Amino acid sequence: MTYFSQFKPSPDPERRQRIPDPADACLPFEYLNDRDFEVLVYFLKSDAVGGSRVRLMQGTSERGRDVVVYDGEHRLSVIVQCKNLRTRLALKDLVDELAKLALHAFREPGILSDREVQYELWCPRGVTETAGDLFFEWPTGWTEAVARGAVERVSRKYARLKKLRWEQVRGAVLERFPAQTRPQLIEGTDISRRVRANTKVYREFFDAMVVAPLNEVRSAVSEEVWAAVADASGLHRQLSDVDIRRVVDRISTFPADTRHATFSGYVLGVPETLIAQLNRKEFQAFAEASTQATFSVYKAIVEALSRQALVSAGQFRQMVRPDHPAVAPALLKVMLMSAMLKLRNLPARFMPEVPAASAYQNASFDERVGAHIAEMFGEYQRCLAGYDPKVHAPASDEELRYRIAITALNGATTKETFETALRTSLRKYESELKSALERYLELVPRDLMVLTDTVTMLDDANLRTRVMDTFARLEVLRGSAILPE
Repeated sequence: MTYFSQFKPSPDPERRQRIPDPADACLPFEYLNDRDFEVLVYFLKSDAVGGSRVRLMQGTSERGRDVVVYDGEHRLSVIVQCKNLRTRLALKDLVDELAKLALHAFREPGILSDREVQYELWCPRGVTETAGDLFFEWPTGWTEAVARGAVERVSRKYARLKKLRWEQVRGAVLERFPAQTRPQLIEGTDISRRVRANTKVYREFFDAMVVAPLNEVRSAVSEEVWAAVADASGLHRQLSDVDIRRVVDRISTFPADTRHATFSGYVLGVPETLIAQLNRKEFQAFAEASTQATFSVYKAIVEALSRQALVSAGQFRQMVRPDHPAVAPALLKVMLMSAMLKLRNLPARFMPEVPAASAYQNASFDERVGAHIAEMFGEYQRCLAGYDPKVHAPASDEELRYRIAITALNGATTKETFETALRTSLRKYESELKSALERYLELVPRDLMVLTDTVTMLDDANLRTRVMDTFARLEVLRGSAILPE
């Protein structure tokens, strides 16, 4: 009897300890073990296409497949790979998973169909930027260098695949496999939407009260009844996320007529009768103060990311020691521009001018570097032109910039020769450069929200505990005290 052959597709709500739903956009899948997450996905696929057409693999020796789906004619149509990680899936790990499936399909052709099969990666935490590029531009990024490196790593790792050599599998992996697969990435918010829409699965794995959609409830009762029910029930107290509950509880202490929307948030507690009496100068000061905290945090983040980019580029130069001196500066340019574009809600005054910003965001690493080569060559030429040994003393700023430019140009006298030499060197270190950029971009937030209050940790014991817990986590990551002694 095959493993899980007796598994009932109708979940039993009492079978496992359910996880509280914090009411975020993404459910806390990280608290599910790997097997439970695979079962969750199996339930969703079964309910979507019919249980008899979906198979849950055994969890060991699954050969790159956790769930497989067949069409109405019993032909393979979908392969699902589940990756319930604590961090985003990196490019190297993704290509290794693809190579593993390709190699098993080479050994056992029945694993894949003779026609195109959808390969779904269910990954709640998502993937890194470079891994996403591989998905969205498939099969452009599945180059010989990428596929061969993955095949060599995977064949060393798995006993069944140890005897396979690149020359033997090249055609199957590099040409046939891309034609057989159509990758699709399914991330946390999409998975959460599917789970919440399936009441059986939702109640099997998560702990929350399942109710009718809010718009349906509101349409069924009068505004007066709705207001009375909401006021009496204290619905926000059902939230299981401590931070959300504290914020909602705090907001609820302010009467509605003292909650004022400002340019980038809210100011609560000031009577509107007072705000109405502010003169132009006072109102301007009020509006600017209400946005100052957010802009100040943005500015601090941008400055920290700029410094960290310089540190990361320096570490790359020391560890890799590229044969062209402009490789690390080119990496620095790409890091800074990629970070600024990732901060999509960054206020315009902190954003550098970006011609064709959307094109840059969608560009490959090589194309991003190419966007900066002319800029770099021009900067170096200005450094050369701005130095006069008769005027500028040794160790002056002008003399230092001159020496930097001479080193970076590496003998090139034209943009074309500079670009050719730099691109040749960049190709040698492509993997290391992408990894360095990927690690750096992990530090960059996509969005930012700042909440401040007149109630501080000195007034609130729960907030004080929360602050100390936050500092403790930061000190573990930092390896030293986050605050100076």
